[in-house]
Amino acid sequence: MEPSGDDIKWEMLNRQARQYSTEGNLGLCRNTYLLMADFLSRPEKLKEALRLYLIVCAYDLNGAQNRGGLPPDMLRQFPLFDFAMATLAPVVVDNVQDLAEELKFSPEDVRELYLKSTSPMNFPLPPTKTWSVLSLAIEGKIDLDDQPACFRRIRSLLL
Repeated sequence: MEPSGDDIKWEMLNRQARQYSTEGNLGLCRNTYLLMADFLSRPEKLKEALRLYLIVCAYDLNGAQNRGGLPPDMLRQFPLFDFAMATLAPVVVDNVQDLAEELKFSPEDVRELYLKSTSPMNFPLPPTKTWSVLSLAIEGKIDLDDQPACFRRIRSLLL
């Protein structure tokens, strides 16, 4: 049986995410996860889309950077994750809110999915710490439209 067009696109996105991650281009890897989440935002794939949007938030909160091609000694000065660049994208948080509502997920359900999805990924910040910031944004207690003030608040909460 021939793979469908969607199967081929999905495999290409998966390969691209793995390649970017291996190369140290974590900002590009994050963007690929965002494309994957958007791709899955259809009724039968909503939980997986939510999981991927949560992973995008984890990349953002950990300050993922593109450092592909840097020699290892330069990575000490310019690491793969830079907490001074931690952010949250309003549209991604909106998507998390919308999908959680559509799936009838409680805040605890979203928390559980976040921790289950991000814990094995070995982000430098503990998932419980990044969740505490993301949950404030989801609840509307961080005004993501008030930029750059919201980014300063996010970074101060992560310290």
